[in-house]
Amino acid sequence: MDTSGRPEAVNAQRGECQACGHFRAQGVSLARAAYDAAMDVFRPRVTSLQVNKSKEEADAYGNAIVERDGARQMERETWSRRPVYRQVGYCGLHEFEGKYHVCEVKNLDQRCEDFTPRRAEPVAQACSSCRYNRRPFSRAALVMQRTVNKCDYLRQSLGSTFEAQAQSEYQQCVDGEGLLPSRPFLLPVCEARSPQAPEAGSFVVGPVVNVASRCDRWAAGENPSAARSEEQLAALEAHAQLAWDQLLNLERYPAAASGGSLDHDRPPNIEAHVLAQCLRELGADEVTVASTCSAFVQVLRGQNWDPDKYPPDFTPVGYATGEKVQPSVPFAAQPGAAYRHPRHPELSVALSADTTQLLVQLGTEQWPFVSNSLRGRGWVQLSVARGTLPVTVHVDLAPERISTYGVYVAWYEAP
Repeated sequence: MDTSGRPEAVNAQRGECQACGHFRAQGVSLARAAYDAAMDVFRPRVTSLQVNKSKEEADAYGNAIVERDGARQMERETWSRRPVYRQVGYCGLHEFEGKYHVCEVKNLDQRCEDFTPRRAEPVAQACSSCRYNRRPFSRAALVMQRTVNKCDYLRQSLGSTFEAQAQSEYQQCVDGEGLLPSRPFLLPVCEARSPQAPEAGSFVVGPVVNVASRCDRWAAGENPSAARSEEQLAALEAHAQLAWDQLLNLERYPAAASGGSLDHDRPPNIEAHVLAQCLRELGADEVTVASTCSAFVQVLRGQNWDPDKYPPDFTPVGYATGEKVQPSVPFAAQPGAAYRHPRHPELSVALSADTTQLLVQLGTEQWPFVSNSLRGRGWVQLSVARGTLPVTVHVDLAPERISTYGVYVAWYEAP
């Protein structure tokens, strides 16, 4: 017989919270989760904030215990904030709505009507492997930094701008428990749970909310919008590289000169589109994009950016020939892995385990390429003594580890 005064649950399964799929056995630091989720390039800019937020969490442990005891007495089911302590569990039934339930109240006398038996071996549904997890575009930040290195003023100005943005997004993420009022660009976004427009709701930083890897909207796969961004930036980089090559290596591109003269304005204007794409991917508004790109072209050419005269071209291009080709979507090569050309299986590219060397094999022939010799050159078409190969690579230092390289590969049909 129920003596609590609560209505009887009809045909409801019941049990201890520890046996429920919604139970979160221990809290996870919001300060740490948001820090780990931040774009690796800008993570050092929020380190001091992370230290301060972690200290605030540690200092507030006693308040959490008091709140839990008070919730039991007052039968208050919801925490004021998500518990972040290993000693404090909670119910994550409505965690994506920013609500965290007090287990001892919601499941008093094991009468919770939302009890769902936990699977014996639940499948991890982590954001890192989900197709809806839109990671921040780290390569856009790296390309932006490399591009503006030609201009001290822009390097310092943009450095300050994005440091402030990184700190603001981090602060909002921790304070909002992974739910932000506007879209972040230096933190990942869940495209399945975030709105298409800011006024429609909160933007969800999946790895900060889904700490238990139990999201019911999880779907395995790579994020398609991230792949499109990679492809577009790679194409713009290719056109900028080709424009500079045509200007500086006329003997290789005799058709680049029209009427005996070269268009010296074209390369900096084309490269400005690379910078513009990077800025947009990092959340800059169009006023900032236009002013930054004009300042960039001013430094290189002494005039404003002219995107109408030199429009962006997202058509892939082969560097060595200047011929337009159709490459595959770029993909990140993993250390120690080998990849075969989809149409020419006799051609493969392997990245060494320490990422310092690429080994290209065509049939029985092999050619090693040193990663450091390819670093910082944008997209490079690989060439050997017998000719060019239908593969381009993009190599940069990996930001998270010293002396390792981040390598991207794109296949295409040789023209």
